[in-house]
Amino acid sequence: MKFFDLHADIFYDLTNRRLNGHDDTFNSRHYAKMKTGHIGGAIFVVWNDIQSKIQPADFLNHAFDQIQREMHDPSTHMKVVLDSCALNEKWYDDDVSVIVGIEGIEAFGDSIMLLDDYYEKGLRHVGLTWNEQNAFATGVNGDSGRGLTLLGRKMVLKIQDRNMILDLAHLNERSFWDVLRCSCKPIMVSHSNAYALCPHKRNLKDEQIKAVSAQGGIIGVTSVGSFLSQDMSNRNLEVFVEHIAHMVDVGGIETVALGFDFCDYIHENYMGVEDFEDVSKTMNLIRALSKKGFTPPEIEKMAYGNAFRFIKSTGF
Repeated sequence: MKFFDLHADIFYDLTNRRLNGHDDTFNSRHYAKMKTGHIGGAIFVVWNDIQSKIQPADFLNHAFDQIQREMHDPSTHMKVVLDSCALNEKWYDDDVSVIVGIEGIEAFGDSIMLLDDYYEKGLRHVGLTWNEQNAFATGVNGDSGRGLTLLGRKMVLKIQDRNMILDLAHLNERSFWDVLRCSCKPIMVSHSNAYALCPHKRNLKDEQIKAVSAQGGIIGVTSVGSFLSQDMSNRNLEVFVEHIAHMVDVGGIETVALGFDFCDYIHENYMGVEDFEDVSKTMNLIRALSKKGFTPPEIEKMAYGNAFRFIKSTGF
């Protein structure tokens, strides 16, 4: 069985390392683990650390230079796909089918038209914010009384008009509900867990889970330890599966997908989740889900089926 991962910071990693003098490629740095972990496809995002000395717009340009190098490297095992047909066609290859995404559009300033420029460069997924607030929306560390802006409403409609994937991860609650009110297509939350099990500001409350489900969207359950439990001793694969089970109970099996957000390649002292430390350990998840009582067809939906259905529903 293959997996589709809704969130990986691969383009951030490769760009950041190149800017620091390394010449890594997807093949040399990431492919072996992903092949071991049966990753058939993923959304690879560009994210700019707010502590970076590089301006967001400059980092974004560097990142798309890196993406272009990968796209035009005939030896790469990373195959950028621009529509659902290409995703379906390449799914059974040994390569990883990649949708190019961006996690936070602070680099756009207040320009909606920049979306068109980056669409032409291959961008097909947009997360409105990281944890900060910008001209379009408000992240979880922003003003709790501020939500989606008027400019943000226009951006949401433009994203969906271009049949791109809209991602609500990192938005504060007000922005989340504002987007759902103006959205005309299903949306996703690529990497969040259940607030009822772990009251972290990045996790989703039950009413949010139900709202995503009612709209035909999906939620990627994530391996980020602080989203699993406030107790560090409970940040393990068993608790990860408990979050999946809760999401299924609240939103239904069709709503649940996977957005791993492994950070072993970003942070030197990254601990990871016990028995699920990096992307090579995904088969441990299959065994844990089976032990929990999920059937093979249900596991297949969560591994990739729901992601495929959702992606197609956006017009991608």
